[in-house]
Amino acid sequence: MPRRCALGCPPSGTRMHCFPDPEKYPDKFLTWANLAGVKLPYFRICQIHGENLKKYFVSTAINILLHSWCRSINRILSGKIVYHGDDFTKNAAQRYYNKHRHYRNKK
Repeated sequence: MPRRCALGCPPSGTRMHCFPDPEKYPDKFLTWANLAGVKLPYFRICQIHGENLKKYFVSTAINILLHSWCRSINRILSGKIVYHGDDFTKNAAQRYYNKHRHYRNKK
């Protein structure tokens, strides 16, 4: 008997994605269940919903990384931090701040 998707899809021949083991990884399991909108005790979702959940995880991770990177650029431009690394854009922001910081005090 094929297993059903936790989100209510009818049984089909598609691959099923398993959730993390709730006994070994309770935090990760609850995070997955909350994001997928799954009510316990279901532990599998179909391939279509698995791909959607994967896209959501990747999109969220990209948004967090982009926000962090932009925040560090803004902190460099405001003079709150000094950057000495290999990131081209952060180095350009540091050079810009160093060149224009004397204008901040003349207002």
